[in-house]
Amino acid sequence: MVQASMAQASTVRIGVISNAHSKRNKMSMREIHALLAEHPQILHCSFHHIQELTACLAQMAAAEVTHLVISGGDGTVLAVVSALLNSSPFKVPPCLSLLSAGMTNVIAHEVGQPGLPATGLKRLVRRVEAGESGEVLERPVLSVDFGDGRVIERGFLVGGIGFYQGTQLVRRDIHTLGAKQTFAAKLGIAWSIVKILIFGPGPRSGFHGERVGLTIDGRAEQRDCLMFLGSTLNSVLPGVAPFWGEGPGRLQLTTIDSPPRRFASAALAVLRGKPKPWMADAGYLSRMIRGFLQRGLVERRRSPDDGRVGLVSLTAAGRRAFAGLDARSRREIGRALTPLSPADRHRLLGALATIETLMGGAERRAAPVIVLRAHRPGDMGWVVSRHGALYAGEYGWDIGFEAMVADIAARFIRDFDPATE
Repeated sequence: MVQASMAQASTVRIGVISNAHSKRNKMSMREIHALLAEHPQILHCSFHHIQELTACLAQMAAAEVTHLVISGGDGTVLAVVSALLNSSPFKVPPCLSLLSAGMTNVIAHEVGQPGLPATGLKRLVRRVEAGESGEVLERPVLSVDFGDGRVIERGFLVGGIGFYQGTQLVRRDIHTLGAKQTFAAKLGIAWSIVKILIFGPGPRSGFHGERVGLTIDGRAEQRDCLMFLGSTLNSVLPGVAPFWGEGPGRLQLTTIDSPPRRFASAALAVLRGKPKPWMADAGYLSRMIRGFLQRGLVERRRSPDDGRVGLVSLTAAGRRAFAGLDARSRREIGRALTPLSPADRHRLLGALATIETLMGGAERRAAPVIVLRAHRPGDMGWVVSRHGALYAGEYGWDIGFEAMVADIAARFIRDFDPATE
């Protein structure tokens, strides 16, 4: 159990651990340093590599820090919590406060300080100096034991299969556009839904199910699973709370069978935690449990470049199981799309674009992000493809029009001069 609280100013010793690679920390570092200069009693330790975290925690423990502030993203929070629970140097466990300073801040969104790191730290210091006893928030901590001698990892959220695949998609397709924080995560969810709806599970969407074995509160079950997500948090993002079941435990677990049935109708209901009556029979399950084990057809290893990152890949048996699932999902998606005319498919894409816009929330509608950049390899090919499909679907133009667009695009690339374009 991890809790966050504030005691009286005379008994509080604040220590701040910050991830030096965090862009939000870099943006706020001048203000943070100014704040630390005004309050020299606050201990600050900034680390560049995760291996330095042990020394930072030892420094905090030696200074008898009672209130530990973590300025970083979800990866930093998980690393600190794991270190504190696995081999803490503190005689008395410190209270924790989280600042939203990472690329993703799922944990801090629910139990942390909102806003930029400097703003959150100022708010915390001001409350301590005023003698305010802040609100105590408690969340059970998940423990992930891989059963192969590796260090047990701790955290508040664990996901697999589609959850991991969606995370990789966000890093590849969304963060490269400049989108950050909650907007990037929600846009990534919308983009994942769109890709699954258009392409179905498989290589083109980047999402695929796996045959897994789950032991839930001592009861074993096998299922073809597109995604599982377990958390002791009430939500994973503002407005996104994909949990709705009841049960004896405090761990919320949601699973989606593969291939997903009636996914277009179920997607928003899952995200909002408001299930429709038919969803349980269609393979959308959510429950409160005490714990679970996964014995799937995957292997997991640490990234050699970043110890906070876990790399997941299919075993040989997993690849064989996936081949069958992929073929079956392709057939089902093909049967669903075959009756649609080109015009109807275009209307479907428009409807999915509306879903993407709505999933962005108020910040998406109020402040759209527009990125201007030079063309990249593949962009002109996409322009040609979309022109050919769009004008054929809407006006019935033949492939000659696409050939003309391809010729224009070819001349543009061949004669492109950055100084004059």
